[in-house]
Amino acid sequence: MSSLAILAPQELQPSSAHPPVETTFDNVSTVDDAILAKLICSAVRTTYASQWLVPTIINGCEFFPCYDPLRLRHRGKVTGTIYFEGNLSFVKIELLSCSTQSSLHVEAMNYQILKKNTLSIPKVMAYGEDGDWAYLILEDVGSDLSVFQLPGNGLDMCWVAELTAAMVYLLCDIHATGHIHCDIKPGNICYDPYRPEPVTIVDLETLQPYPTAGKVPCGTPLWASYNALLGNPLSRRDDMHALAYTLVYLATGALPWDLQLPSCDLARLKEQTSAAELCCNLPAPCLSFVEHCLTLSFHQAPDYGFLFHCMGELCSLGI
Repeated sequence: MSSLAILAPQELQPSSAHPPVETTFDNVSTVDDAILAKLICSAVRTTYASQWLVPTIINGCEFFPCYDPLRLRHRGKVTGTIYFEGNLSFVKIELLSCSTQSSLHVEAMNYQILKKNTLSIPKVMAYGEDGDWAYLILEDVGSDLSVFQLPGNGLDMCWVAELTAAMVYLLCDIHATGHIHCDIKPGNICYDPYRPEPVTIVDLETLQPYPTAGKVPCGTPLWASYNALLGNPLSRRDDMHALAYTLVYLATGALPWDLQLPSCDLARLKEQTSAAELCCNLPAPCLSFVEHCLTLSFHQAPDYGFLFHCMGELCSLGI
């Protein structure tokens, strides 16, 4: 992980938002028909179960150890890794619906939009559609943070500080494009110490221009802001709420709410839970960070430099 000294806090200031970047489908790479046929058309349907069987071999490479019909039935997509053009790559395959645009198409375009502003997202290697299937091949950017942590156990505090500082830097870049991520959580933050940018963000299907108009998908309830849970318009503050919850979870291994609650009750609990309650057993820099994130107004720009400085202080404690 890069040192927190790579960017002085005063340099990390909010940029003025730009209008959404227009991106055409021509910007996204595709593979040739022969590879596409091998990649997608080898999937078969099991008629007795009305489920899709995802092949273990795609384009001559192992894709999944076994098929995952349950995930495909409920989510319409599966993920895995293959070797593409000689490099280990991350792949999503989606069962297309005739009534909606492919979410992978949307995600591919969103990667192209953000790639103009930040290096901390995966490169789109290829995207394509064929018949009932769409696929998206992305540069491999390491494991997501959920694999480094067991529930109820916090990570090393200095590492938490470095990961969170990198996310502050990344969100500053994303927000400068006039967009918000809308699904910040440990499972969407990847880490690879051998990359020039060790911390990257993935799953850009939820990317939205801000402020949002009307109701948008709320992301993942455990991490979403109370505004997102209530279906309210979203802005930069809602990404920062989710980042604050992510910081608390990485540091402690838990969050003080029950996912079994209805969305309205979960939203009420989040709105009523103060930064002091969230950070009751955490060092002072964590409280300063979370308090700033949770008290942002709808149009207020986060003070990215201040948040970055908080994480520098946390790391300097040597806990």
